[in-house]
Amino acid sequence: MQELDEIKKIYGNKPPFKVPDNYFEQFTQNMMSQLPDKEARPEKVATLWMRMRPLIYLAAMFAIALFSVNWLTREHREGSSAKANITLTERDQDVQSASLAMTVDEYALCEYLSE
Repeated sequence: MQELDEIKKIYGNKPPFKVPDNYFEQFTQNMMSQLPDKEARPEKVATLWMRMRPLIYLAAMFAIALFSVNWLTREHREGSSAKANITLTERDQDVQSASLAMTVDEYALCEYLSE
């Protein structure tokens, strides 16, 4: 606290910074004089590729999505059809076993099932 009192004795209570006179009135004029002149840039001519590029990208995304969905569902269909074939063959074997059990005695059925 003593340091603050010493600083106030030396410098007083006035703000240490001061804005120059008419600074804000002349600010825009000074800023505009310091900026470089705007250079004229040549306009870009939109070529056919530049105009068609978004459409081509969109078509490519849809094609990739279509083929990937088709590929994924094809694998699923092939897998399920193979599973269905296995299920049918197992069912056929069960039916044959049941029909065999009706014509064969218990001993022969136990031998057949143990194999």
